Amino acid sequence: MSGESHSIFVVQQTFARVRRGYDPDQVDRHLELVAEMFRRGPDVELRRELARREATIEQEIEAARMEAEATVEGARLRAAADLAAAESALAAAREEAARILAAASSEGAALREEARRAGEADAHVEATRLRDDASLAAWVVRRPRRRLALSLPAKVGLRGAMPTYKSCRPSAA
Repeated sequence: MSGESHSIFVVQQTFARVRRGYDPDQVDRHLELVAEMFRRGPDVELRRELARREATIEQEIEAARMEAEATVEGARLRAAADLAAAESALAAAREEAARILAAASSEGAALREEARRAGEADAHVEATRLRDDASLAAWVVRRPRRRLALSLPAKVGLRGAMPTYKSCRPSAA
């Protein structure tokens, strides 16, 4: 039997009144005290304390569960936002890379064309120089020695002077 049912049994107990015996008021007070002890006995108090602790623990568990769920939800939302930001940054980086590649390709084509033109110009200059050198060498070989005689001004009378431009110029023949 529980403590409360014992206390009801103790309080509801009636006794016959006799001339001799104990004072009925004192007996009633004592029975009330005993019933109160049953109601407040160590088992009942222990059960009540355990029930209070259990309720407190359940509340703490529920609060911890709700906090954990909120933390997980917050982390999920943060992760989704971070993923979206990363995807956006990746798309921007890919666009930038494509732009850089296109610019580099255009610049490379322009540099190749410029180098080709410069090479052609250098080749043309070199070809002209070689042609002129060959023409000069051919002219020197064809020209008779006597035409290479030095033209000296009559007044000076110097021998062994350098040939003049007119004496080395190729003939129109």
